Amino acid sequence: MKKIISTLTIASFLSGQTGFAQRKPFVFTPDKEWHYLGAGVGLPLPSFIDYEYRLNNWSYGGEIGLIHTNLLINLKKPKNSDPGNNYVRDHLKSGISYSLNLKYHFSEKINSFFIDGHIRLIKVGFSSDTPRGIINVFASDHLIEIEEKLENNEILNRFLGGKEFLDKTSLNPGVSLYMFGLSFGRRFNITKKLLFEPQILFDFKINQSAQIKFDSDSPRIDKILSNQISPYITKSLKNQNILNVLPSLGFGLRYELKRK
Repeated sequence: MKKIISTLTIASFLSGQTGFAQRKPFVFTPDKEWHYLGAGVGLPLPSFIDYEYRLNNWSYGGEIGLIHTNLLINLKKPKNSDPGNNYVRDHLKSGISYSLNLKYHFSEKINSFFIDGHIRLIKVGFSSDTPRGIINVFASDHLIEIEEKLENNEILNRFLGGKEFLDKTSLNPGVSLYMFGLSFGRRFNITKKLLFEPQILFDFKINQSAQIKFDSDSPRIDKILSNQISPYITKSLKNQNILNVLPSLGFGLRYELKRK
């Protein structure tokens, strides 16, 4: 009896070993990594350079670009003769764009479609102007009030002649647009390491702020002027209707720095 039990035990063990050997072993798929340096042009936003790190289907990156202000101006025609709207269009001068991107690629292949979500900061400057010139546009109802404040300020009277400052110095207004964007595109191999990347982008403004920089060659005086004048101007500038929605076309080249 003992011999029969021993024989059955050995047979069962050998059978189990054979079955285990026939099972398909676990296969580990290593991560695929790419590092890219890119450059391209957007119509109208922006001309850019960027860096991207891709891990399997996901990629992460940052971008800095220049704003095509003349295209931006032509994109949005004023619906009325509002002085502030016209001033913005006539005095836009330069701009820069910063963005952080997160992409999902629908395939791990190089030639793949992707969808992108990004947060963008656009900073746009205006041509220099005199304080009186910009106050007449954005805060004309407060001009007399501002003149009285300047005349009653001892430091400004001593160094700048009080309200005469309004015509003797310059200021540089600007706006910052905070935007959330989505894009859809595809990548194509040109060479083994060089890719072409067309995409369609839509940016939606989520907030807007305004800044005024004074240029009197005295930080102390600039601070006084900022306190006395900036609140009237920045409030009006912030309320200007600038680029609530911005559609763009983007065309980029991406060079593979490294892969794993």
